[in-house]
Amino acid sequence: MLWVFGCLCYPNIAATSAHKLAPRSVACVLLGLSQDHRGYRCYDPASRRVIISRHVYFNENVFPFRVLN
Repeated sequence: MLWVFGCLCYPNIAATSAHKLAPRSVACVLLGLSQDHRGYRCYDPASRRVIISRHVYFNENVFPFRVLN
């Protein structure tokens, strides 16, 4: 499925967490589909890194980088 570019998303990061009580997802911004892997590219502004995940929840009504004039 295709989703709106730049919307708020929550990728599953449980596989890369340090222990089982660590957060399972983090708020990110959708960048699009990955060219090299199956999954979505999500930008995490807190850690400034790109996360590639197949299991993502989307909120297409919220745009974190939207500029209001």
